[in-house]
Amino acid sequence: MLTSKFDYLPLSEDILAKWQRIVNLIAKIIDVPTGMITRLDRSQLEVLVVSENEDNPYIKGARYNLDTGRYCETVIDQRKPLLVANALQDSTWQRNPSIEQGMISYLGFPLQRPNGELFGTLCVLDNREHLFSTEQQELLTEFKAVIEQDLQTFAARPGKEEALLLGSEATARALLNTPSILTMMLAGNGTILDVNDTMATRFNKIREELIGLCLWELLPPEVLKVRKAHILTTFNTGKIQRWEDYRAGAWFETCADPIFDEHGTVTKVAVVAYDITERKQAQHALEKSERKYRELVNEAATIILRWDINGNVTFFNEYAQSFFGFSEAEILGKNVVGTIVPETEFTGRDLAQLMEEICLDPSNFEHNENENIKRNGERVWIAWRNRPIFNQAGELIEIHSVGIDITARKRADEALSKARDELEMRVQERTAELEQERRLFVSGPTVVFKWSAAEGWPVEYVSPNVTCQFGYAPEDLTSGKIKFADIVHPDDLAHVAKEVQSYSKSGVPHFEQEYRLANSNGEYRWLYDFTVVVRNDEGVITHFHGYVIDITERKQAEERILASETELRGIMESLQDVYYRTDAQGNIIRVSPSARKVFGFEPDDAVGQPASFFWRHPEQRENLLQAMQAGGGMVQNYEVQVVHKNGTDFWVSVNSHFYKNAQGDIAGVEGAIRDITKRKQAEQELKHQKTLFEAVFRDVPDAMVIANVNREIIMCNPAMTRTFGYEPWELIGHQTALIYENHEEFERQGQERFKLSAEEKLKPYTVNYKRKNGEIFPGETVGTAIRDEAGDIIGFIGVMRDITERKLAEDELQRGRQHFQYLDKISRGLTAAPDLNAMLWNVLEEMLEIFNVDRAWLFYPCDPEAPFWTVPVEVTRPGYDGAFAAGGEIPHNPDTIAVIQDALKSTNPVTHDFYKWVPEPELEHYFYIRTQLIIALHPKIDKPWLLGIHQCSHNRKWSVDDKRLFRDIAERITGALTNRLLQQQLELDIAQRKRIENIEKGRSKVLELLAMGAPIEEILNRLVINAEETNPQMLCSVLLVDDKRTHLKHGAAPSLPDFYNKAIDGMEIGPNVGSCGTAAYTGNRVIIEDVATHPFWENFRELAARAGIR
Repeated sequence: MLTSKFDYLPLSEDILAKWQRIVNLIAKIIDVPTGMITRLDRSQLEVLVVSENEDNPYIKGARYNLDTGRYCETVIDQRKPLLVANALQDSTWQRNPSIEQGMISYLGFPLQRPNGELFGTLCVLDNREHLFSTEQQELLTEFKAVIEQDLQTFAARPGKEEALLLGSEATARALLNTPSILTMMLAGNGTILDVNDTMATRFNKIREELIGLCLWELLPPEVLKVRKAHILTTFNTGKIQRWEDYRAGAWFETCADPIFDEHGTVTKVAVVAYDITERKQAQHALEKSERKYRELVNEAATIILRWDINGNVTFFNEYAQSFFGFSEAEILGKNVVGTIVPETEFTGRDLAQLMEEICLDPSNFEHNENENIKRNGERVWIAWRNRPIFNQAGELIEIHSVGIDITARKRADEALSKARDELEMRVQERTAELEQERRLFVSGPTVVFKWSAAEGWPVEYVSPNVTCQFGYAPEDLTSGKIKFADIVHPDDLAHVAKEVQSYSKSGVPHFEQEYRLANSNGEYRWLYDFTVVVRNDEGVITHFHGYVIDITERKQAEERILASETELRGIMESLQDVYYRTDAQGNIIRVSPSARKVFGFEPDDAVGQPASFFWRHPEQRENLLQAMQAGGGMVQNYEVQVVHKNGTDFWVSVNSHFYKNAQGDIAGVEGAIRDITKRKQAEQELKHQKTLFEAVFRDVPDAMVIANVNREIIMCNPAMTRTFGYEPWELIGHQTALIYENHEEFERQGQERFKLSAEEKLKPYTVNYKRKNGEIFPGETVGTAIRDEAGDIIGFIGVMRDITERKLAEDELQRGRQHFQYLDKISRGLTAAPDLNAMLWNVLEEMLEIFNVDRAWLFYPCDPEAPFWTVPVEVTRPGYDGAFAAGGEIPHNPDTIAVIQDALKSTNPVTHDFYKWVPEPELEHYFYIRTQLIIALHPKIDKPWLLGIHQCSHNRKWSVDDKRLFRDIAERITGALTNRLLQQQLELDIAQRKRIENIEKGRSKVLELLAMGAPIEEILNRLVINAEETNPQMLCSVLLVDDKRTHLKHGAAPSLPDFYNKAIDGMEIGPNVGSCGTAAYTGNRVIIEDVATHPFWENFRELAARAGIR
């Protein structure tokens, strides 16, 4: 437990009285039973000042050991503020004795001495749960600064207090060597007087090496400029300077603290730097986290909207605005149907009916896909996740919907479905063609050729059906009229001949070919030619028998299928989602190229792997299959964790269905997989934000109201009842005039805020409101206009905050600040003056301006027994000259004695309102006053003084603040008077003591010369020197009377010039012969005030002028 390193420091009564006023004010403003200042005294905590409330359980002067678990101990241990809203809900405080006293909430701040050591704490306690507001925390921070400034001022006082505050040298050294703090003591020229080891390490030196060096020469130029400016400001102004800077990879909070000598002059500056890097890093991390969160909400490629149970949009995020093309002003308050949802889907589904069903029971539509429409009319498909939002009564009030654009996926699915249908159709067509060919072959559609194995393949035979197939008469071909090679497509002839030759050489019994043949109309038809090779007994090819079938339609179908497959491949390659297909055993047999980006696997590497290989929990794939069975063979938006090739997990959404073979059996699973990791992260963040928002909304303390354009209240929150005292049913339907101070204010605000405003959000403004009980109070109001689609105002949302306490606190704080500013000006005037008279002039001139009076004066002595009084110092405005202008010493009379006695009886200012007093009729012009304020000053030396101010131009009623400020100024003047008078007395005592010492030294030297029998000239010289040393402003000489007693001879004058001594030697004794000649003649003392004009020196004036004698 931390204890104080300083000796116990007694504080002055004026500071304690001031602190008492502070804690009383704090307790009143924050409305708590206890406001308190504690002081750390070694191993105990003392209740130094405590608020004077009846229900306050703490006693002034009570002491507690630092091991009992009290709140203030934590503040002292951690050296930072502490806020406890309800200790009964936190087991940390179960042994806290304050709970036994009923104090369950706490707000406290550490108080520091000027040297950085802990003084104690400033705190408030409450016997009920108390969520201390930001304004209340700022209020305590302001008063903490006031108290620490008092400690600073008190520490700067000379004498015993300073010795007590600074403590022993060992204590100071212990502070300097604190490892967590960098400290340095500097002289005004930048010379390092002392440093601690931590600071020396920053310069890569030891302490002894740094002492005596100039700091200005050790710092780089860019650092020197800033730090030197702060340090010199402290030397010049005597004020503490604080700043933050970044150096050598760390943040530091630095304080330059002035150290005063006994005259109040800054002679040294203590520089103390604290490492605040961790605090700065925490601030930066918090800012970064907040920016990241806002980016996720506002920039995530996800549609987020909220709509009420009537289908009207209440929230539309930035991405949704960009995606659909509607601005927030255009969409909010509009129904989803007709804006972003068409009335019917292209499939014919009634979407308006669907939206109504979702509004009735959104739990049945947690996952839903439907067609939507953009502002430009473009149709898009969105996968929605809908969640209900209930009020505190459990009633459905809104639906929170998160949507992802699946248009590309839908189109890909449609293309895949279309391709499959077309492929199946082509297969069916091909099957029909084969069946037809079979029937044709049986019935004669297959044309049989017999070609001779000769050049040009002469036709020796062709079946009669060649006519119906190709339009040729058989005899045209067999006669050679039409050569077979001539009707083969020119592009196919070469490869047909080559293939025939190749097959013939290979010895195959038959071969197949496809080529084009022209029919009788010149149209080329594709042929399938099954050729049988005919050889003789020697194995020589003699003929070719061919079975020819027209396959033109099949070829065209194949070309169409090929084009379709090419198109399908292009779609597959452009898919962002992953398309996959498995066999009946669950092994992947096909996967789109997008698997490379999503899973990190090449498609070929994925083929052959079981689908469960990619699942984080492979056994859960069975759950997918069961969901598909339950969903009629398909599943949509099935979310599951999968594994990337690099081993990391991520979330995907799966849309899958069973596909079947020709027999109708399930052949496997196919579908699309979408990476929804970012969406899941966004949902988690949104969930957190939603929880946070609901908590804030539930506990918001400000009154909120929604009104229409007629200013009739439509809705209000519970805080309206707490603030205005009306139940909701008493407000709804009524005009807001009900809550204004008067009807005129209601009308004025209507003109300014409703009819003339063109802004979306109005700036905060303050207006007087009226509670149900008639109480008037100030309220800070923020209004936001509600506009329709055309931009016209249809209502307003208003947020009202009761700022009564804040206003009172601000007014009191402002008066307190001004009070301390005036006292600071007075203190500077008292300390800056070179002497007593200048000091009093300075402070009276300041008082003339501070109080805006006509005359300020000091009256001495404030003693009814004294025969007269004077006004040593008086400052007036033009035309109001007073006692000082009258001049001289003024005798007392009964009126002045009565005023003095009134002042001496009271420690507070005495007022005389509508006052007129004149000591003498002829002095009425100087003393006429309307009102005056006086107080007796009691310096610790000499008699009392009387301080007063006059208002002569008009009658004035002195306020409580006037009197309090006047009293505090009087206390400072009294202290300064005491110091100045003591200083003067001390200087006189020192001068007198030094004079006596010089006399004794001179006497001893004369006695020593006499004892040694020194010559008379030497003894006389010594006597003259003694006299001159005792009175430095004088020149001395000794003249001796001659034996005849008629002349004076030179005796001793060591400081006078020789020409003067020679001229005086032998001076005649007689009247009017200089000073010495006349004194020797008369036998009496002669004093001459002006040698240049006195008749005794008429014959010696030129000589005296040359010698510098006046």
